[in-house]
Amino acid sequence: MKFPICCNSWIKKGSSIICALSNLNAICEIQNGKAKYIYSSNEPMDSTNLYSMSFEYNEKFFFIPYNAESILVYDRKKNNAHNIIYKIKSESGRKRISFLNAYVMKKNVYAFGASEPIMLQLNMETEEVIIKKLPIPIYMDRTFGNYISKGVFVYESDIFLPLGMEAALLKMNISREECKIISIDCDISGVASLSGDDEMIYMMAFRENQYKFVGMRIDGKEIYAIELFEANDDEKYRVFHEPVIFGEKAFIFPRSNLDRYYVVNIKKRYAYKYNSLKNYFPKNNTLFGFQFLKLDGNVIYFQTGNEKAWIHYDLRTKKVLSKEYFELDDQFFLKKWRSYELKNKIKNGEILKENEWMLKEFLKQIYYEKSVCG
Repeated sequence: MKFPICCNSWIKKGSSIICALSNLNAICEIQNGKAKYIYSSNEPMDSTNLYSMSFEYNEKFFFIPYNAESILVYDRKKNNAHNIIYKIKSESGRKRISFLNAYVMKKNVYAFGASEPIMLQLNMETEEVIIKKLPIPIYMDRTFGNYISKGVFVYESDIFLPLGMEAALLKMNISREECKIISIDCDISGVASLSGDDEMIYMMAFRENQYKFVGMRIDGKEIYAIELFEANDDEKYRVFHEPVIFGEKAFIFPRSNLDRYYVVNIKKRYAYKYNSLKNYFPKNNTLFGFQFLKLDGNVIYFQTGNEKAWIHYDLRTKKVLSKEYFELDDQFFLKKWRSYELKNKIKNGEILKENEWMLKEFLKQIYYEKSVCG
């Protein structure tokens, strides 16, 4: 039994990659093409998308929650992990607070709530957490969308954040503790993601089923919109990564199960479908979005949503530089996972099939978990 390594965020440290799996409750380290299990939180083993972002400070790795209830910290020096517990009173009635967006300044992480209009400030040195409310209206009957969606643009001492359910941005100066909402004078109803370059902010925006690329000057004196596509019922409310700005082009890549990729010429202001990536995949094999997306110079690093391939792709040459598959087959983790599966079946009153473990084997596994796994 092996598990493909799927993740929403990861950190490269030397020759290793530290990541939280998005398809299982596990933190692992990838080195020389092999994945080693590190830790599982107190969440159920089969929990998915527990963490959305990760940051490193002094050999400590901090995983910011999406479906988890706490911040996970892995201390590489001590080779152990723990959780930072915090309490948030949800005004929208939600049990868990999800974060999709964050900004790092020195030793502090400022994470912005997707499911609740708050800012979580984490001091990575002291591990102190401070929660602050943001001046965004509460939507009690919200059925989709995020209060703050994906992407941060920093301009001088200000940061700009997209308001997922509003035709507006949140402008913040953290040092001066200033915060205000800036309306976008354009025919849109929300902003899915955001990035920027020089004095321009670039957004993936929408109005009902219509998705648009929007460019706006910092001072709001210039704004334009380019229509990209009209979503069908299966494509509604999909999420996009922040636009990748490379030269005179903005590349638009989806995060969720959506097979739509675009390039926008931000100088001449026109858009077209981007099909170059599909030349490297089997015919009729859709990519189904990117699990994560990082830009390094002219190279993007991403994982496909369908076959879970980790890919280096050169935007300049339009060539795939590498394509890798990582799997978690660590025996320590597999025994822990097997024990979890069996306990769930007995707990739920399911009858074990003849080809599954006998009772004495199950009891041995429970003993193993209690004595070794904790």
